[in-house]
Amino acid sequence: MSYVAGKGTTVGVDWAGGSSYTTVAQVTTIKPPGVTNEPVETTHLSSTWKTRIATIPDGGELSFTVEYDGADSGHIALSTNCALGTIGTWLVTLSDGTAITHAGILTKFEPQDHQVDNISMWDATVQVTGAITIA
Repeated sequence: MSYVAGKGTTVGVDWAGGSSYTTVAQVTTIKPPGVTNEPVETTHLSSTWKTRIATIPDGGELSFTVEYDGADSGHIALSTNCALGTIGTWLVTLSDGTAITHAGILTKFEPQDHQVDNISMWDATVQVTGAITIA
């Protein structure tokens, strides 16, 4: 059995919608998007069991945390594009080379609580729009 280590996983974005990804610097955690497909109930009055049909797949969200650097152009771009509602093309690359790509809107880029004995950490959330590709 083989395993995929978390160490070495990266997240990148292309704000122009192509395939020229800029890797986000100083990422400490990444939760890649997944797929859900919520069914709709189709049970009717003459049914003897509940019945359902699949609807539309939903990619959910990509979330990650960075050690914030106000001088880093990538961190500045996250803040700017979050405010603009820009749709970017996102790429999560696992340590084994598996690539997870999707379009998405950065819906949150905000600081965590600042503490005297810690560095500035910021949380980012990307809402997936459209299909996810895993290759």
